Amino acid sequence: GLRVDRLLSSQVFEAAISVSDPARRDVQPQLLKDLRNVRQFISSAGTTAFFDMPWAPMYFALLFVFHWTLGALALVGAAILIALSILNEWLSRRPVTETAQHANTCEQLFEAGRQGSESLQAMGMGQVYRNKWLAAHCNEVLTQTKAADVAGVFSVTTKSTRLILQAAVLAAGAYLVWQRPGTIHDF
Repeated sequence: GLRVDRLLSSQVFEAAISVSDPARRDVQPQLLKDLRNVRQFISSAGTTAFFDMPWAPMYFALLFVFHWTLGALALVGAAILIALSILNEWLSRRPVTETAQHANTCEQLFEAGRQGSESLQAMGMGQVYRNKWLAAHCNEVLTQTKAADVAGVFSVTTKSTRLILQAAVLAAGAYLVWQRPGTIHDF
């Protein structure tokens, strides 16, 4: 997400500011919002969870079919994962709010630059104003990175917990098979 932002932020800003057609001026702020949305989507932990979610009910049902102990272990693990998600939300709320505030500052600077672009160019201040916007943009990216770091810690913790849970379910399954009379170990 950061790499995409670094590659495109300056060019997107230049392209948006340089639009001189008054009929197309309404798309200028949207360009920066789209870039921000792409960066945040790529770097979010929710993207992975979104693709895992549809398989969870089938996984629980299958485990209960095998044995109630396996299903119960999976439900306890799911409760732990949900608690981690809630804690993640609680701890990342402040950095996300700060990111939104910096994003608002960037949008305001952009809008002021867009409205005064002709004056800025005539006075030779285009580069100076762009650098001011880039500084504000860097603050936004920095706070977004901090928010992503908090989410990343919880993402790693959640993934580790999930892997431990999977190993525990496999171990419990192996134990249940071993304890069952008439299995292969009796030969």
